[in-house]
Amino acid sequence: VGSEITGFANGVGRLFCLTANEVQFVTPTGRTELARLNPTLLDMPFSSRPFWTKGGISPYNIVVVQGDVFLYTGRTLLRSPSNADTNNVPFEIGLPVADLTAEWYDGHALLGHDPKNQQVCLISSATKKNGDGYWISEILPYSLQKNQWQPVITVSSSTRDMIISGVATVNGRMEFLAGGRVSGGAKTLSTF
Repeated sequence: VGSEITGFANGVGRLFCLTANEVQFVTPTGRTELARLNPTLLDMPFSSRPFWTKGGISPYNIVVVQGDVFLYTGRTLLRSPSNADTNNVPFEIGLPVADLTAEWYDGHALLGHDPKNQQVCLISSATKKNGDGYWISEILPYSLQKNQWQPVITVSSSTRDMIISGVATVNGRMEFLAGGRVSGGAKTLSTF
């Protein structure tokens, strides 16, 4: 890989590596024993090839679900089959919601998989402040059953910041960490 790797995701026996300008995929060649016996051979235990010519900045911006790779980069959501060969133009599914995500920052975006509701969730952390002066986050679900966007979910509180800082699939459910300032100046972080 010629660029600095900024993150990765696993799927369909491949490792998808993010760089600033592309997503590479790395696959085992099965030649580990041959390379060990004769190090002068050019047979490498892994091969790496470009998968997309659009890059990503964070491991939190990529998720592999049901054989598809989802990536949020350049303020747009992309989708492509993870077992495809080199694909220079992934399928952009973010166009219908481009007006909603226009002000979101790549560095504040997270992707999560919600298996219970069969959705991929695009999360904008600390999107804006509510009327009480606390940060809110927004979740934009994409239904895998219907192949369409669902209404935005606003994560807000009148007594604390709701800055989403992490997302994971735990026991078949999507969970996230959110928190920040609470009234009185203390800080807190909770799982939702």
